[in-house]
Amino acid sequence: MQKKLSQNKRTGFYYWAGPGTIRMTRLKYPGARVNVGNLLESYDYPVLKKAKDTFGLTDVWVTYSWGFSENTEQPDYEFIKSKLANFERLNLRTHAYVQGCNLVLAEHSDIDYYCRDFRNRLIPYHRGRKLTCPNNPLFREYLTRKLEKLLRLPFTGIYLDNIHMGQLPISVSQNWLTFFGCACNYCQQRFHKEYGSAIPPYFNRETRVFNDYVQFRTRVMMEFVANMAELVHSGGKEFGTNSFDPKYDSQLTYGTNLHFLEKFQDYLLFENHSLPGISPRTRNNTYLLPLLKTRGKPVFIVSYRKGIGREPHYSQTDFDTIYTESKQLNYAPCYKASEFTTGKIWHNLLVDEFRKPVQFTDVRFLPYTIKSKNLRGRKLLRIYNKLYNPLLTALYEKRWARKFATPLYYYAIK
Repeated sequence: MQKKLSQNKRTGFYYWAGPGTIRMTRLKYPGARVNVGNLLESYDYPVLKKAKDTFGLTDVWVTYSWGFSENTEQPDYEFIKSKLANFERLNLRTHAYVQGCNLVLAEHSDIDYYCRDFRNRLIPYHRGRKLTCPNNPLFREYLTRKLEKLLRLPFTGIYLDNIHMGQLPISVSQNWLTFFGCACNYCQQRFHKEYGSAIPPYFNRETRVFNDYVQFRTRVMMEFVANMAELVHSGGKEFGTNSFDPKYDSQLTYGTNLHFLEKFQDYLLFENHSLPGISPRTRNNTYLLPLLKTRGKPVFIVSYRKGIGREPHYSQTDFDTIYTESKQLNYAPCYKASEFTTGKIWHNLLVDEFRKPVQFTDVRFLPYTIKSKNLRGRKLLRIYNKLYNPLLTALYEKRWARKFATPLYYYAIK
């Protein structure tokens, strides 16, 4: 039994590897050039030992399931099972990554697990994947079966990624928003039963149905998390989810509640675009200070500069800066150690190129202003609402759309 560590003594790696990660990269980005050898050796003992000695690792988030079918993922399961002894030998906590509320559609098209928008369209989650509904009993049964099998393996914990309910909102004006969440039959029936009305195609913040739906969506999502947490804890394992970036209103944006998540999880993990720099005017994680001071459980932060697949190998200075900031703000750093693209080749961290991070004594991180980037124009609400889903689908599925729209998309979410 691994002993508990205090927050300031924990350090993580966000570290995807193996055949499943290679397959998912090629699904998301057709024609992607991948350093296959690098991704297949990432969990080997010499690599892990070097990583632990260099970065002081205590926790590693490792690949288990990206949401392909069980038949397709058999090599993935065998790969990680064959590597678990290496983590145990080094006394590293392993958190098994399981894709949360989305699945690869082509491999799960025989059963309807999926969210729907107000026009009954499937809702995309990147290329080849669609969002699944936590209100759907078939999806809950599917994920429960997967976690029950996973509980038999010697992981320290289970980590569910992308725990959000349905389509994300776009603010069109101060009061008006596009459709968000899910309007599948299960959601419509439950919402009508509890509130006596239908889920509308778009929302005005000043209306009762908007407030009712925000609370409904959050309650459904948190019931789902509570059920999964209870199952994982019953197997004696730690439980966590990606709690996303708390600079956004989590209930409105994702359908989650941080206080609830902390209650049912063994840690909080935030993924954001706030990779700190040594210049006072650069992005950093000081905006999280109020939250860090009030949390009673470990808080891990994994920060990007540009986003998955859009940034080359980090430098030694990047890791020194993260380490320095984590000490000043008192959080547990979780270093991005995978999904780099250097010279247009996907690869994981090349651990041999780094020394132990050091703390800068002459750097102080100052708060910076986070600017809102909401779309404007109430008259365009219906146009935004109609085009949001198909344009997002094109962004993921069509190469020409990715080429021209990806920079704008990442600008909007940062």
